[in-house]
Amino acid sequence: MDVAESFIKNDDSSNPYIIPLTHKIKIKPDFTGFTCRWQDIPSHRGETVSFIVKMNSPSTSSDQELLKIVLDQVSVLLGNDVEIHPLKEEKIKVDLSGKYPSKEATVHSGSRTGIFYFLRRIKIKIEGLAVNLAIKTQWRFGPKINGKELRELRKSQVIASDFRKYDGTLKMVIACDSDSRESFLKFLDDLYRQGKLFYGYHVSDRALMTCALHEGSIREVHFVDSADGGYALAAAQLKEQIKASRG
Repeated sequence: MDVAESFIKNDDSSNPYIIPLTHKIKIKPDFTGFTCRWQDIPSHRGETVSFIVKMNSPSTSSDQELLKIVLDQVSVLLGNDVEIHPLKEEKIKVDLSGKYPSKEATVHSGSRTGIFYFLRRIKIKIEGLAVNLAIKTQWRFGPKINGKELRELRKSQVIASDFRKYDGTLKMVIACDSDSRESFLKFLDDLYRQGKLFYGYHVSDRALMTCALHEGSIREVHFVDSADGGYALAAAQLKEQIKASRG
């Protein structure tokens, strides 16, 4: 993953993978299945924190050993998987304000005006009202989304949420309180000063979620990040640490 990222971000003119600014896009992006119809989800422990941790071991096996140590300390200092999960079913609420429906309608219609934009917004609004009604009344009838009853949608958001992953770098969005966060940061900082890893983090009081649904199947994934910067700001801090280590 790191190698692929270095290929893409290398701005050397000889890089065969670089896309020049003058490049004309011939294929329109396909946003089918991408949706976000939920309000930001407040943390049930006070904070929602995005962490990025990059091991700096001399070998892959050493990285794996250090990763296990880090994950063990997540359990010890921050809590178990249920406690640190950034989503709680009862805190997930449908957004009916128009903010997110407007964004989704813009993405799928390719415009912020016009009949297609207007019709898409109406469709999203009606679907949102139906889901909200089903959740509040525990309605057992009506249409299903990806094979799930409307009243069960919030549960599927929690189960299929992508809140922790490892692709050569550990990324996780967790719920915690300020004391446990400070304890974990001290643990990370000690390892950073020993030259064993780099890290970045961003603190918020809520999570945001983007959903990817595969039409015609029950497959889905819900991408989670902390609000107001999330992984982007955590990555900026991580890069500063790496830069500082190289002098």
